[in-house]
Order: sequence, then C-alpha cells, then structure tokens
Amino acid sequence: MRKYGAIICVSVVCLLLCVPATQAKNYALLISAGEATKDDAVVNSAFWYDLTLQYTTLIDEGYSHDDIRVLYGRGSDFNSRHACYQFPYTVTDLPVSRANIQSVLNTLSSVMKENDFLYVWWMGHGSRSGNNLRMSIGPTGESMYDYEFETWVDRITNYDTRGFSWMTCFSGGILDNLEKKPRSIVMSSATFSQSTYDVQQCDNWHAEFHYPEACAWHWETPCGICGGINADTNGNDRVSYSEAFTWAKNHTTRSTPQISDKSGVAPDTYLGGVPGCTGDEMIKKTKCKEKRGVNVLRVKLVKGSGGDSFTVKLDSGEEVNGTLNGKGKGKAKFTGVASGPGKATATWGCGTEDMKEYTCP
Repeated sequence: MRKYGAIICVSVVCLLLCVPATQAKNYALLISAGEATKDDAVVNSAFWYDLTLQYTTLIDEGYSHDDIRVLYGRGSDFNSRHACYQFPYTVTDLPVSRANIQSVLNTLSSVMKENDFLYVWWMGHGSRSGNNLRMSIGPTGESMYDYEFETWVDRITNYDTRGFSWMTCFSGGILDNLEKKPRSIVMSSATFSQSTYDVQQCDNWHAEFHYPEACAWHWETPCGICGGINADTNGNDRVSYSEAFTWAKNHTTRSTPQISDKSGVAPDTYLGGVPGCTGDEMIKKTKCKEKRGVNVLRVKLVKGSGGDSFTVKLDSGEEVNGTLNGKGKGKAKFTGVASGPGKATATWGCGTEDMKEYTCP
C-alpha cells in the first residue's frame, strides 16, 4: 500500500566523403530546490534521493560528471545512511539560489554548440500566482517565476534539442513558457490546477512523478531493490522521452502528468539526448526524377543512431532538417531542383558528415 504526503516527444555514380564535425555533447542542469535533513522522511528525503537517482541515471546514459550541473540545498551533499544515495565524490556543485541558476544558464549559453543537447530537471514546491507558476527556493527563501526561468534558459540559443522535467505542485504552468522554442520537450508532474505528492514505494519516499520517470530511463528501481523496469514499448532497446513519460504517467495516480512536444521529436529523443555516432553513417542513395516538369530529389540516410538529428544541404543552398527513425534511417526531399549535377551533404547531430553527388535531368 502506498502512502502519500503533499509535495510539492535517377541513381548516379557517387563520391563519398566522411568528414568529422564538432562532437555533440550532452549537458544537464539538476535543481533540487528543497533540502533533505533526514533519511526516510516524507516531503524531505526525496529532495536528495530523487536528485541522486536522476544524477546516477545521467551518468549511466553517458553524461560526463563535469557536464552535469547540480544545484542542491546549501551546496553540500546530504549524508544519507542508505548506500543507494551515497557517492565517493561530491555531487553538488552549488547551493540553490536565483543567482546561481542564472549563472549556470549563462555559462551554458557560452559553451553549448548547435548540435548539443540540454536536459533540465527541477524538483521543489510550487504555487499559483495569477496565471504564473511560482517556484520556491527553500534554502534561501527566494522565489522564481515561470516567465523568469523562460527568459534565463532562452539565452541558450545553440542547441539541438532540449528537454525539461518539472516536479512541483501546479507544474503544468511551466509548459507554455518552455514549449515555444523549436525541439523543446517539456514534461510536468501535474496540470496547472493540481498538487503533486511524495509517495512511499519500493525503498523509500519519492516524488510520485520523478521517481517512475527516472526508473524508466534507468531500467530499474534504485539499486535494483525492487527489480527491473521495462518502459521500452517499441523494443529498440532504448527508452525515448515518449516512453519514459508514458511509464511515469501510468505510475502517477494523484495528479495528471503533462507533456508538450510541438516539434514531435519525443518518440525519437532519448535521455542521452544526442546519440553517439555509430561510425557507419552514410548517404545510401540520391535519386532525382522529373515529375510533371519539376525535378524531385530524394536523399536517403542510413546506419545512424535512432533519434539523432540531421541536416541535408545542397550546394545550391537548399536544406532539409529531420530526425532519424528508430532504425537510424532518414529521408530528405527537395522539389524544384535545377537540372544538372550537384552535391548533397548530410550532417548528423552526433558530429559526422557524408557527401554524395547527384544529377537531375
């Protein structure tokens, strides 16, 4: 039995050339806006337990410790007596404060490149202030509004995809702020009219939405205590944003989690964000045919990482952007291509390129 406590998406002869591009990176900002003061306590311990569960999940997904910014409490790790939530090194980078949140986001805006991925996780208390979500920063007594965070994070203009996971009461209020930019996936633990809760399940008290979300990404419960988790519904051995959200939503009973994915990228985007290159990425085929007096060029990409982004650009300047499907394949279609020879260059988000010539009639 679970106990509850209020808490807070025409063939031609070709020339192939693979050119290394800037390697894509994954960055994360984890913010636990409360503070654990003791183990095994409702609306208390989860501020550390769920933060470290998400941190461990990111590390297992290939994130570098140096590329995960952790803002927690007053700047020091919580000394839990439970092995699942202990580390041989310091996890926390900075105490939680408005100034530190802005500082980290400003730093990320200066280092992130256009093919990088950003993941932001927030856990804390929230309240409604008119049409806005107001978030409390417990250790300092400060507050932050949804429109303020929108302004701060939107300073990061170079990115491939960005994902947000929000756990507060009334957290649905953040969706309209963070969904405006392209390739933004926003998940919230509740609607703008609902509270969210701590839940005692498996090993201890956890935030009802963040806990199953992290377990879905991680494929197991904390330290495997309560067994494995399989949220991979399409059987490609990876858990996408859509799959993680569905798992978390189906295991959240006291609120109605929300997701915004206006660019439709959640089904092929993973917590690892920017998939690593397979080393076999290639343009398999270019084919240009005349249809009703108009040349149509099709470019097929293969052997990439499912969910990776791509751009196909012609030497005449036209370009098409897209996302590889779960089998690592993608297509680009160009209409009205000039007659004669040309070159199509594909750039994958993971940081590699391939070029193939074509001829249109």
